[in-house]
This record gives sequence, structure tokens and C-alpha cells, in this order.
Amino acid sequence: MIIINSVNDTRFSLNGIEYLKNYISQVHGQSVEIYNCYERNDILLEQTKYNNIILNGQVYNSAAGLHAALQSALFTRSTLTSGSSDFNQDNKGRSIYIGTITEPYSIYTILNKINSRRTVIEATDTPVIFWGDRLINGIPTERVNYLWMGGKGVIGTEGSPANLSQLYLLPPSSINNSDIEEIDNSIIIDLGEVANGIYIDFINAETRELSQADKKYYFSYTNNGNLYFVIFKGIPGIYNGNLTISDFTATPTNTEIIAPGLNDVLKSSFQANDKRIGLFENEGEEGETYLELSANGYSYRKNDYEVSVLFSAPVTETNVAASITVPAVKENDSFALRSDTKKQQLKVIDNFIINNLYTITADDFGKTLIYSGVDNIDMLLGTDILYENGYTLHFLQAGAGTIKFVTNGFILHHAADELPETYGFYSMAALTILDEFSVMVFGKLKLAD
Repeated sequence: MIIINSVNDTRFSLNGIEYLKNYISQVHGQSVEIYNCYERNDILLEQTKYNNIILNGQVYNSAAGLHAALQSALFTRSTLTSGSSDFNQDNKGRSIYIGTITEPYSIYTILNKINSRRTVIEATDTPVIFWGDRLINGIPTERVNYLWMGGKGVIGTEGSPANLSQLYLLPPSSINNSDIEEIDNSIIIDLGEVANGIYIDFINAETRELSQADKKYYFSYTNNGNLYFVIFKGIPGIYNGNLTISDFTATPTNTEIIAPGLNDVLKSSFQANDKRIGLFENEGEEGETYLELSANGYSYRKNDYEVSVLFSAPVTETNVAASITVPAVKENDSFALRSDTKKQQLKVIDNFIINNLYTITADDFGKTLIYSGVDNIDMLLGTDILYENGYTLHFLQAGAGTIKFVTNGFILHHAADELPETYGFYSMAALTILDEFSVMVFGKLKLAD
């Protein structure tokens, strides 16, 4: 048994332990849940059946009755002060009905409903919840709740429009009698406790005037602690004990409603700017970031390793709408990088020779240089160009002319029987930068005479 007692203006106790009055309650069918109004995850009391709770020495006969009595026992704004004064504040929670919500809907539907009416929120209105009854197949199935985070002021018509950052989605809840009384054009008739569950007998026990065609008539009743509703769908008129079950549609039982999970949200009809919600799954351990998106591109990161794919900004702003198409494949494949293709490039140097001299450039490394001329030439490796260790280039003598390596500062290393020059048609050689001003020459591989 759970025992809750009021201690003073700012504190209450639960099973003998005192807490500040910063808590509110919520009804889930026959159960009541208590949580911190400033932090939803701070749950003081998990869902507990109403008759297992004693409030100030009294056991209530319904979850709704207990919930109403808990409001003043659990919450007050005076907990924000250091003394007993509450600065003349008399905070009260406020529930604001915004109308019926039909499928499909999104948060923009809620914003439009809030901004289409004028709502005045006082400083003492806290918490404020905007809510609507959600219809599925024409039947109210649940109460959709949004917590207002925007503070006091005039909202909507003749005031400031609500925006996305000012609304926080709360779990949906069951609809009760007081909720239905706020639903547009609704009339609720309470039948009380129907022990055997045969509500039609209780409805026909007296004359029922159901003649207003623009109204929706609800009959509510309880059975074994559960709250039920049925909606009149027959022909408007006055009935004297001749209504049948076919004249009514039963609403879902007022029991706990489970909040949708991530997969439910992704499969739902929620759309923002006509773009459906997407999902990126990061499968790394805690603290690892696997995929990051930004306005400039995206990056893959694991621990200290990171690769980024960046989208370059155009040099000039033009009306260009281009696309890159990835062709369909039937087997595993990969993209080729520019650094890969550079290693496979061939460069014919015949037209770059001046006075029988070809000067190697930094861009030549990674390529195969081909000389097909008949004159003997020198190939200069100069120290005035920035090279990095490990840079390698190949060259091929494809003509009668020979090639000799010369340098203005590099130290040439080569095997004793290999001079830094080629000979014969289709001779091949290579050089690799070892370190600063040092290069290794491999070569004179004679492929053909």
C-alpha cells in the first residue's frame, strides 16, 4: 500500500519520505503514475492501481478521483522560493483543447490549430498542455498531448504564433469524461456503474432525447473500475426504450496507451516539408561516432580514423541542377579515386623537351613517362620542386634516343652495374625519392632490342 500525506505548503511525503511539491500525476486506466513536472524521466511512483494508494488517509473510488485530489498535494510553485512565501503565486495546471485531430496529422497540424485561435497564458498557468482528441475511423481513440514551453503571453490570433521549439510531445493518454465535455459539439451522458456491462439496458431505462443532428452524444459508464464510452450513431430523435446496440459505436477501453516507438514513428504519416523522417544507425560502442552529416558533406569516423566526403561550392552561382548516377552492379565493386588513376597514367614527354632536356615536375610522380624520340636526352631531377619521400615515377624509352638522369643537387643511388641511363628500345627504369636530396634509381630492364 502506498501512503501519501501533505506535510506543509511546499512538501508532501510518500511512505514517510518527504519531497518538494514538484510532481504531477497522470491516469492510465485504473492506475496512476507520479513524476516530476520539470523532468519527465524522474518517476516517483510507477503506474499503481488507484485503490492501492492512500492519500491523506482516504482511499478514492476511481483513478480519476484520486488524480484530481493529488494535484494540490503534489505540486506548488512555492517550492521555487527559499522561504514559505509563494510571492502571491497560485499556480494551476491548465489543459487547453484545440479541437479534433484527424488522420493523417503532424506537429504542423497542431501548430495550425493553436495559431488559428487566441489563447492567453498567464504567468501562473503551469504546466500548460494543448490537447486534441485523435479520431481513427471517426471514433475518438486517444488524447494527443503537447506541453507548452513558450511561457506566458497571447498565443495565436492577435498574438505571437507558436513555433516548433515551444511544443514538447507528451505520451498520448486515455480520454475521460472531462475531456469529452470539451470536444466540439459533444454531449456526454453518464450511466454510472454498469455491473454486468450491458449498457443498452441502462440507456433504455428512461426516455432519451437525442434529436440534435449537429451534436455527438456520448454515453459513459464504468465496469470493474474501467471507464467506457459509446457514441450514438443512429437517426436523431426521441427514443423511449427502443434503442439497440446497433445504434451505438463503442470507443476503445480507457486503459493504458503505449507511446509509439522509433519504428512506429518512422512508419507513420508524419512528414516535415514533404520529407519523410530518415534514420542513420550508428552501431559503434558508446563514445564512438560513425557517421556525421553537415552542410558541407558527411564523414565517417571510428576512434582516431576519419574520412570525409565534401561537396565543393561552385565558383559562380548559376542555375545548374546536376546529378551523379551510380550505375547498377551485379557483384561487389568499388569506386576508383583520382590517386588510383594517376598511378596508371601515361605521359608522352616528346613535346616537353627543350634543348635535349626534360625537367621532371612534381606531378610526374605516380606516372609512367614515355620518350619515343631519336635524340639522346637528359632527364633533370631538380631540387627547386617540393617532393615527398616515397614518390616514385617510371619511364620508358620507346625510341632510338637514350635517356640519362641528371640532377642539380640530388644524390643518385643505384646498383654498381646499373648506370643512371637507359639503353636500347623499350628499356624501362624507375626512380624513388628516399629522403631530402636523395633518390634511388632502378632500371635498365631491357625488354626488347
